Amino acid sequence: MNKKRSLEQEITEATEGNLFVLRMKIGRVDLSKPVWAGDTAATFRVDLPRGKAELRTWFYDAEGKELCGAFYVEALCEAPSVNGTPPNSTVNRTP
Repeated sequence: MNKKRSLEQEITEATEGNLFVLRMKIGRVDLSKPVWAGDTAATFRVDLPRGKAELRTWFYDAEGKELCGAFYVEALCEAPSVNGTPPNSTVNRTP
């Protein structure tokens, strides 16, 4: 019986233990970092201007061949500092 395998299973088996490069481009920021086949997450921290920006991702194999994009992306916004006060701090303002 020929059981169908998911694309994820095939990629995992074909690349297990290999080094890849993850590239992320958002707005004018274009970054990359090495990742291993077994990694479950990669984090990029970037400062972006306010407004909309297009986000694109790519995975490349060790030879630089483009494989696919990221299946899932989570973007978090950290509040900028206000007058030198770090994000998530209480800011007291006088009227």
